[in-house]
Amino acid sequence: MQESGVQAVKMQVVSRAIIPSLKEVIVEGREHNLGELLDFRKHPSLSAFIPDQARISISWVSLMPGEVLDTHRHPTSSMIIICEGEGKVVGDCQQDLKAGDVVIVPSNANHGFIGGGKKGFWALSIQFEGLGLYENPAIPRVEFMSDTSQHDNVTQLLNQHKAWEKKFESNPLMILARSPKLKDPTVKKRLLEALNYWSDWFQKIITARMSMGGKSEYFDAAEQHLQEEIGHNKILYGIRKNCPVSFWNPLLDSAATWFHHQMISGTDEEKTVLIHLVLEGASTQFHTVAKGQFLEYDFFDLHSTLDEDHFGMGLKLLENSKHIDTAHLLTVLNRGWAVFSILAEQMALYALSKKPSVKAELMKGED
Repeated sequence: MQESGVQAVKMQVVSRAIIPSLKEVIVEGREHNLGELLDFRKHPSLSAFIPDQARISISWVSLMPGEVLDTHRHPTSSMIIICEGEGKVVGDCQQDLKAGDVVIVPSNANHGFIGGGKKGFWALSIQFEGLGLYENPAIPRVEFMSDTSQHDNVTQLLNQHKAWEKKFESNPLMILARSPKLKDPTVKKRLLEALNYWSDWFQKIITARMSMGGKSEYFDAAEQHLQEEIGHNKILYGIRKNCPVSFWNPLLDSAATWFHHQMISGTDEEKTVLIHLVLEGASTQFHTVAKGQFLEYDFFDLHSTLDEDHFGMGLKLLENSKHIDTAHLLTVLNRGWAVFSILAEQMALYALSKKPSVKAELMKGED
């Protein structure tokens, strides 16, 4: 993901005709004909959407004339390249399609397709991070839409969440994740320590959520979430050669404590918004970018995929709820993002700091 970020690009169709063309190249003073080369990176929306580092999944897809792929969404961003034939895209973007069109589908955008013309269409479906949508057919990473008013309520939450994602791109932690400063071993080491500090807290937060019980569908999701996340802080300790976390940050600690308290005092819906939308959403955003700086560790690639799925789990819980107070949950979402933004900033500042940690200073005073 580039600095502008996948999330900053709206769902749209890019025609082949408007991608800048290159017809020849000069190598060692000699001109070589290329026919016509259309580099996706030369179009601003395509360039902003395609990440710099990616685990690419590519599939051929086809719809016959009149055949419908129902409106759906998935946690991972996707690009559909129409190779032959014609059809139509529906959902958040509605437009006729022809060979050469490229459909940009940001994460969780509502979209579907209809085959057109006399032969329908063939296209390439490309995902840039995590598993392919149907790579594991027993557990497809796709959720089809239902025509309920509850879906409209969740859409309001999702739209506000996307606004926060865009804002989070300028958070110091996200800036650091894209920065060449992470080439400095000291900065990298300190960031891993800060992430370990937060990961320890996250284990406490999701454990508290499950221990408080809740309605069956929420409890089942909490139990599954804990099972899939438990021990991930230990992975970070392993990466750090089991070194203890040697600092204490009052703002980070207060922010983490706030999330922990919400798991004890909040409703099922409030906990879902905070855990799945805010924390897992922000985690997906960070790990998708940061994994390019930590290629030696599977931890970051794992979380860029797993956290996306956990985000989708939360959306499904909210949509299946009989009733949600949208206005109240928008307030919860805004507060959660505001608190986590402070927490994330403190992790970045610690990683870049040349000063001894607060805890080290306190311990020094006790000698």
